[in-house]
Amino acid sequence: METILRDQVEMEIRSKGLRTSVVVHSTKQSLFDSVVTMKSGYRVRYAARWFTLIFAPIAPFFAISLQKEIKLLQPDIIRIHAPNLSAFWLFITPAAWSRKWEIVWHSDVIPSKYSVGLRLFYYFYRPFELLLLTRAHRIIATSQDYLDSSIPLMPFKHKCHVEALEIDSERIPIALRTSAQPKKDIGEGLRILCVGRLTYYKDFGTAIRAAFRLPDAQLRIVGDGTERASLEMLVKELDLSHRVTFFGECSDDELWSHYAWADALCLPSIERTEAFGLTVNEAAAFSKPSVVSDLDGSGLPWNARRSHPLSRVFLPGNADSLADALKALNRSMLS
Repeated sequence: METILRDQVEMEIRSKGLRTSVVVHSTKQSLFDSVVTMKSGYRVRYAARWFTLIFAPIAPFFAISLQKEIKLLQPDIIRIHAPNLSAFWLFITPAAWSRKWEIVWHSDVIPSKYSVGLRLFYYFYRPFELLLLTRAHRIIATSQDYLDSSIPLMPFKHKCHVEALEIDSERIPIALRTSAQPKKDIGEGLRILCVGRLTYYKDFGTAIRAAFRLPDAQLRIVGDGTERASLEMLVKELDLSHRVTFFGECSDDELWSHYAWADALCLPSIERTEAFGLTVNEAAAFSKPSVVSDLDGSGLPWNARRSHPLSRVFLPGNADSLADALKALNRSMLS
């Protein structure tokens, strides 16, 4: 969400000359806001985040941060990226009442069968989500597939519009996007890249098990999160330490080098929380196909197919299906 927010702002400033301010949570725990003016001229206010609870940042004075930026900018439209717990502060922010609200709907909040905390959380979240959707003037869904399957959006289809997310390719140096893939060692097989937060719904364990079924394949996993220890244990159990490498969080330039290295991106998510898959767009910027879960009701398969003609899908959570899709992709690339 943070990436697409940045990219949307940058692209809209360049193409439309919009005046924009952004209010987000601080990435580090803080008692006070900080404000940064970006090179493009827009302000980013990092609202003080005290702590995080069940993936939700707790920022008790977010409404005050919103009030300050709205008074400074005097915007015509307030664009809300959802799901976003702090968007509910708009209801008690006087400066927001007279503005039009537009929601970019990244994903439903899924009452996950894998997380009791998230299931309980949604019962409290849902009434406020309903109020937000009712108040919004316009709702942007990122694919028709996701809009058609979204239960929360169903009563509001009359004000929903479909706009696919796009990355700002200008933030990737053209020399990197067009550079040749680093030469492979003798006997080296398919190079597979996974990028994302190491959390349950990304299901990178399936990618590791698929790599086990492809004797010559190399797998890189970029990102960090709560599942890292269990994923590293799985790699040891399968004796894959020589073929699976964890890189943790990395800079943009390091990330671009991983895309340049790879033959294909793998996105094995198991829940509709993966609504679109922006990393698919990043891979496509390097002319790399993606192999993704065929998630019902998600825009992920549609986005993969539209982004690169060689992209493929497989059965979610099925390492054999993923291995077969990767083999088929490799044959297509070699033919």
